[in-house]
Amino acid sequence: MTTALAQTFADLEVVVVDNASTDATPEILARITDPRVRVVRNEQNIGAQRNFNRAVSLARGEYLKVLCADDVLYPTCLEEQVAVLDADTVGAIAVVGCARHIIDERGRRWLRRGFPGAPGRIPGATAVRMTVRSGTNIFGEPAAILVRTEAVKAAGAFDQRFGFCLDLDLWCRLLAGGDLYMLNETLCGFRISAQSWSAALAACQQQEFSEFVGELTRRGVAISFFDRASGRARAWVNALLRQAVTRVLLLTSRT
Repeated sequence: MTTALAQTFADLEVVVVDNASTDATPEILARITDPRVRVVRNEQNIGAQRNFNRAVSLARGEYLKVLCADDVLYPTCLEEQVAVLDADTVGAIAVVGCARHIIDERGRRWLRRGFPGAPGRIPGATAVRMTVRSGTNIFGEPAAILVRTEAVKAAGAFDQRFGFCLDLDLWCRLLAGGDLYMLNETLCGFRISAQSWSAALAACQQQEFSEFVGELTRRGVAISFFDRASGRARAWVNALLRQAVTRVLLLTSRT
């Protein structure tokens, strides 16, 4: 949350949804005096997916970014992404993404993940086919993405059937009605730690991605046999790489 409040774009609201934490989180949040922060506490833990959706339901701003507790935003992240959507006066851009660093528990930067194609504006249908062929989420985790709040709510927010593909599924649903805009700048950090939800999901990445592609097909998204075959093969490779990187980061973060 500290990095959210340290943005060069200051006209924002930070909604903190405490998912019935059992540590010192309530006491820490009680000490925050910034009027831009609104704290809501769940009476019981409702799981990550439902907690994401509760945060979405409470959002009042024009644009929306979901920031997990262990991820970080770099100072100009919102300023640069908001500028893209503000310049789009007809609302044709549905998703704005950026490059991000993979960081460990201590905040050390290990990898940079950027968009595999040319930055700039990409038609939504083309972007969806690209991510299917890549076998992974090439747009970015929630910290890397800015979207329109009303569009997310109209789309039904996050689909609780998904784990690893939870965010990718939403981005693809939004891209069915608009375009993608990718910034080449690295504007956030995605943290992998022993406690992170993403680390626990790494092992089921391949299977869920295949199920996700099947869901896209059932929705009538134009995906070729080559797209599906390439995506399944690459998802298997990505799963192995993700598990290897996760293990290395968890080991090195303790040294």
